[in-house]
Amino acid sequence: MKMYLILLFLLLMLVHSTVWSQQEVNYNLYQYHLNLTNPAATGTQGAPFLNMSLRSQWLGIQGAPETQAISAGFPHANNRLGTGFSVINDLTFVENQTQFFLDFSYRLPLADDRNLYLGLKAGGTSIRIETNRLETYGTDLVDPFLQGTSGFVPNFGVGIYYTTPHYFLSVSIPRLLETERFRLENEQVTHATDRLHLFASSGFRIRLSEYWDFSPSLLFSYVDAAPTELLVDASFSYDDRFDIGLQASRSGSMGGIMFIHISEGMKMGYAYITSATDKVNQFSSGTHEIVLKIKLNEGVGGDSRKASFTNELKTQPQAREEKVGTKNKNNELFE
Repeated sequence: MKMYLILLFLLLMLVHSTVWSQQEVNYNLYQYHLNLTNPAATGTQGAPFLNMSLRSQWLGIQGAPETQAISAGFPHANNRLGTGFSVINDLTFVENQTQFFLDFSYRLPLADDRNLYLGLKAGGTSIRIETNRLETYGTDLVDPFLQGTSGFVPNFGVGIYYTTPHYFLSVSIPRLLETERFRLENEQVTHATDRLHLFASSGFRIRLSEYWDFSPSLLFSYVDAAPTELLVDASFSYDDRFDIGLQASRSGSMGGIMFIHISEGMKMGYAYITSATDKVNQFSSGTHEIVLKIKLNEGVGGDSRKASFTNELKTQPQAREEKVGTKNKNNELFE
């Protein structure tokens, strides 16, 4: 009961901080690259991993958001600490943001194979406004108010990650400081502010048969002055070799996801999302997202650094491992 009260307190602290926010990228394959938004998931795979994501939103629309992300997580020999980094490049119309963050995670072991991970990310964002990509009509003169600008703002984020053999909960604020990107200069309005945003995800795993598992999960994102987003997905896993499932969101998008164990140390996921509205589909070919995960070498942190979800229904020494949301034979949690 004491630990649940601590969790509730941490959740309330995070939620209380999420006011006046600005929307960030929502990843459909968030379970497989969780440390992009939650530093507490860093280094929880039991081995060093390199993770890459590519997301093209509203394909076919000029200036639509495009996101590339790369991260790495490293467990340490003391079984408590995980470190890593994340780099996210996001291009939307004339604005290009590149985030550079160092990630830290610390494990608090609890009873009954439960773990609480506390995370911190520190770094900053390079922002560029590329007004040369704008098209003007009716004049050959250059508008003096359409000038490009750039800047760098530091920031840090926090997160918690709670795991049990059959359940997980992730809550995070990737960028905590409300910092100004640009200011009013030379009578030109160039003011923009980074505002807080909250990501919360949860899921559990149900054993259907010897080879099949069912894993429903959801992602909740809150941003002030923007619609609250809720992404719900339900996936099935066969013998920890591949996952396949469906997704739907509160905003009206829907699609499918797939994740495949290609070889030892390499895994790949793909998501295709489209709108349920024909008025949107006639201009866009949908959203495509790819995740690639590569194991760098064997882990140094040992099994206790893994956020494992052990199958309690089997007791033999070679019992198959299981996890919530994303699964594989090596019992590695996908960051």
